[in-house]
Amino acid sequence: LDYIATAVSNVIPVSEYERLLRCLEQDKNWKWFYGVKLLAMTGARVSEYMRFWCNINPMQIPMKFCKR
Repeated sequence: LDYIATAVSNVIPVSEYERLLRCLEQDKNWKWFYGVKLLAMTGARVSEYMRFWCNINPMQIPMKFCKR
């Protein structure tokens, strides 16, 4: 192998993460705003995130988990 990916080789800097969140918030793109936060805060993979959202009814999420 010419290249071996490490666990942090595909992680964006904190400044870019914060900028992404600010832009999503300004656009009122709440689905991705909270999706990005969920991925960052839990370390979940995108495939796990997709499986979670495909199998849950949004009404099942308690409001206390939806607040910033």
